[in-house]
Amino acid sequence: MSKAFASAFKSQTVDGDVMLGPEMQAARQSASVENGEDDKPAVVALASGNLGLISFTEIPHRLTLEELNASYPAVIPGLAAHEV
Repeated sequence: MSKAFASAFKSQTVDGDVMLGPEMQAARQSASVENGEDDKPAVVALASGNLGLISFTEIPHRLTLEELNASYPAVIPGLAAHEV
């Protein structure tokens, strides 16, 4: 594979093969399972201006404050102590 081609399709390459569309996602999931990897991060944080969103991907419902403190005790104190 040429360097230009490899560079252009780097994010669509799975195990040296270029994958596009739904096949790409299926191939990535298959490769990550075979390698014992999990693509899905446990926590995703997004920021936009003065707003933020924290998503806990392994928990299928909206957390209560009590559940959040039990599962991730440093989150609320860390956010409260964060300087602007």
